[in-house]
Amino acid sequence: MLFRSDASDVNMIRKALEKNLFFDQITSTELDSFIDAFEPIQVAKGLDIVTQGCLGDFFYIIGKESTVAFHMNGVQVGEAGVGGSFGELALIYSCPRAATVIAMSSPTNLFRVGRKTFRSLLQQQTKRKEAEKIDLLNGVDFLSAMSEFDLNRLARAMTLNVFQCGDVIVKKGDEGDAFYIVYEGQLHVENISVGSTKFDDIKLGRGDYFGERALATHEPRAADVIAATKGSAFRIDRKTFERVLGKFSRVIMKSQDRKIMVRNSSSVY
Repeated sequence: MLFRSDASDVNMIRKALEKNLFFDQITSTELDSFIDAFEPIQVAKGLDIVTQGCLGDFFYIIGKESTVAFHMNGVQVGEAGVGGSFGELALIYSCPRAATVIAMSSPTNLFRVGRKTFRSLLQQQTKRKEAEKIDLLNGVDFLSAMSEFDLNRLARAMTLNVFQCGDVIVKKGDEGDAFYIVYEGQLHVENISVGSTKFDDIKLGRGDYFGERALATHEPRAADVIAATKGSAFRIDRKTFERVLGKFSRVIMKSQDRKIMVRNSSSVY
C-alpha cells in the first residue's frame, strides 16, 4: 500500500492515472482505489524493470527524480520521467511486453500494482459503474416506464464526461445534441429562458439531469450549464438515444415542461 502521508506522491500518481487514456473514464473517487493499491519500489540503475517478450506482472508509475528508457529489439526508442506510466497493455490484454524498460536513475523510484489487483479493480469498478448508471437512469422521470432490457442498453451507451470548475458543458444558443445526468460534482444552470419566459439560476448535483429537450427537438439550448466544481456527468447523444428509445420523444417533452412548471411554482427558477 502506498505511504499515504506523502501527499506529493499521492498527487503525482493521481495525475499520472488521470492523463492515462485507460483511466480517463474513471472518476476521482474511483481513482482512490487504484492509489491505495500501489506499492513503492526502487530499481538500481541499468537493470531491466520489464523485459520485451515476457508476460506482464505489474503496471508502473515513475516516481520522483527518476527516468526510464524504452528499448525494442535492442534499440532505444524513447524515455520517460516522473509521472510517466507503462505496463498497462500487457495486464489488460494478457499479452507479452512490447518493450524492455531499463532503469536510468540511481536509484529509479517506481510505484507499481500487480496484475491480479489491477484487473480485479477494473472489473469491480466496471460492475459498480454499470449498477450506478442503472440507478441514475431509474431516477429520470421520463425513463420510469422503460424495461430493464432497454435501461441496460441505454446504460451501455452512456459515456462519462469529466469536467473541471468553470468548464462550459452546454452553451445557450447552441444546437442541442445530447442529454446529461450528473454523476459527481455541481453545475450551475444560468441565463435560462423558454420562449419569452426567463427563470432564475439553478444548481444541479448528483442524479440531476439536463438537456433532455435536445433528444426530442432541434431547438437551440435554452441556458448555459457551467461547472461549479470538478466532477463528471454521463452523456447520451441524440442518435444513440433514438436508436435505443426513439419512441420516447413526446414523453421527454411532457416531462421537461412539467419540470419547468414544478420549479417555477416552487420558486426554484
